[in-house]
Amino acid sequence: MEPTPLLDGLRFAECPRWHDDRLWFCDMHARRIMTVDEHGHAETVVQFARGVTPAGLGFLPDGSLLVVNLERPVILRRTVDGAVTEYADLTSLAVGPLNDLAVDRHGRAYVGSSGTDGSTSRSAPRRARALSSWSRRTAPRESSPVRSTRRTARS
Repeated sequence: MEPTPLLDGLRFAECPRWHDDRLWFCDMHARRIMTVDEHGHAETVVQFARGVTPAGLGFLPDGSLLVVNLERPVILRRTVDGAVTEYADLTSLAVGPLNDLAVDRHGRAYVGSSGTDGSTSRSAPRRARALSSWSRRTAPRESSPVRSTRRTARS
């Protein structure tokens, strides 16, 4: 069987997740979250403004989408109705930009960071911490540099 592309025209697709019969992924350099089904029907579900580069995805048990922001150490949440808010601010925990994310069946999010602050000097080693009963340190914000869209495109 010859492999065939399902979708083209992407800038930098990353973090694929299968959810609700669709492939969800970040198109990082286009600052958007997209889905595509098995037939190639694509949809941009969130288009972010400057200040947000999506870099990791995961789904909470209620169907909400968690999105890592590569530009600031925060996790955003998109509810099933399309509202996007800041879910968690990890500034005090992250060493460097956040990257990928996985969510377990209980809704616990596991987030990785680059481990460096980006300077030319080496970051001091820090002990890794696993937070098993972590609670959000910030309340969700009503304003966010994002807008949710429902555009559909056939590629």
